[in-house]
Formats: sequence, C-alpha cells, structure tokens
Amino acid sequence: MKVRPGRLVVVAVLVGGLLGGCASSGDGASGSPGGLDGTVPLVTSAPTSLPSTTAPSPSPTSRERLAVLAMDDRPSPVGSYRREDWPHWEDPDGNGCDARQDTLIRWSTTTPTLDPSRRCKVVAGTWTSPYDGVVATSPSEIDIDHVVPLAEAFRSGGWQWDAGRRRQFANDPAELVAASPPSNRAKSDNRPDEWRPPRPESWCAYADRWVTVKVSYGLTVTSSERDALGQMLDTCTPDSERWPT
Repeated sequence: MKVRPGRLVVVAVLVGGLLGGCASSGDGASGSPGGLDGTVPLVTSAPTSLPSTTAPSPSPTSRERLAVLAMDDRPSPVGSYRREDWPHWEDPDGNGCDARQDTLIRWSTTTPTLDPSRRCKVVAGTWTSPYDGVVATSPSEIDIDHVVPLAEAFRSGGWQWDAGRRRQFANDPAELVAASPPSNRAKSDNRPDEWRPPRPESWCAYADRWVTVKVSYGLTVTSSERDALGQMLDTCTPDSERWPT
C-alpha cells in the first residue's frame, strides 16, 4: 500500500506527541511523583463509599421513654413478694466490691477511704442524700436505696422473673442510690404518686431514673404513677441535677 507524503507527516506528528507526553509525565523536575528509574508512582484510590451525612439519632428523652411504658392498673400480681427472693449486695461485675460498696464509692463526692485490711470496705467519704440533702461522712449514716423498690418491681412485672433476673435487678448500679436513712424509710416501697423526694430539685433526676429503670426491665406503670412522673419531669431544665450512673 502506498502512503501519501501528507499522511506520513500527520502520523509522525501524532506519534511524537504521544511519546513526548509520556516522557513529560515521568520528568522528576516537573514535581510529579514519577522518577526516571522506571518505578511506578503509588496512587491512593478514592474511598469506595462516602461518609454518612446523617446525624446520629439522639437518645430518647424521658418523656419519650415514659410514653412507651405499658400501663397496668390491676390491683395485685400473681403470688406474694418476698425480699429474700431478690438477692442483693452481691458482686455481679466481679470487681471485688459488692453492690453496696460500689454505690458508696460511686456516690461519694470526695475520694472515699477504704479499709486496707479488707478487700473492699468503704470506711469514710462524703455523701449528700439526693432526696433530702442530708450530708454524711460515715457509711453507717447512709442507706442504699433501690430507686424502683424491689416490692414495686415485683408488682409491676417482676413477679414472673426467674432468680437470675431478680438478682440482676437488685444489684443494678442504675437502681441504687446513697440516701439518708429517714428518706429511704419514708419512701419505703411507694410509687411516685405516693411519695416524692422532699427536695423538688431532685424530682427531675428521680423521675428520669425511675422511668429509665422501668423501661430497661420492661416493667409497667399505673395511670396515677405515670401522671406523677410526668409532673416531676415538668421540672426538668438544662441545669437540673444529674445522678451518678
């Protein structure tokens, strides 16, 4: 086949341009990562997926948790409550401290002092009872209260739990509060429609913790209990006191 002179020039120009382009892409003086030794520059691949632009879902509010609690106004559950069926002051997390000692440590506003001769025995600290504001410095002046009383847990669904579930509930840190003996005994096993902390400043935290515990364990509320919780949650503000968890 004969090639016309004009076409030969065009081909030569195209080939030269391609070769020149390849040479310039490997020129170390041009600032590109390629070198003259024939190595291939490392190219970082673009991510195969883009970061999510969706904000994480916020935790449900106390009001939202209260709304999902099932109501049950029936007067009595199946069976009878017995405190011995709810083993407490055990060490479910295996840290060497039973649930009472863990609560004393967690609620002390100063570094607690432990008995060096005992594996885990709190002998001093500073505790302010959230229910009535009473301050104590000796563990003997503090009761460990179950926010949702064990008898109330039994009435609101715990009557059907096995021993393991009852043990878990009775030693759950979220359930335990360092309180003054008078306030703990005044509270007894009453629901929020029957007893409220003498300090209104603690109503928000008290109602929030009560709701949290009942939701966590699938317990029920009565209609009057639900109304009382709602009233206490009405006192919540961004500056409301928070309890240790």
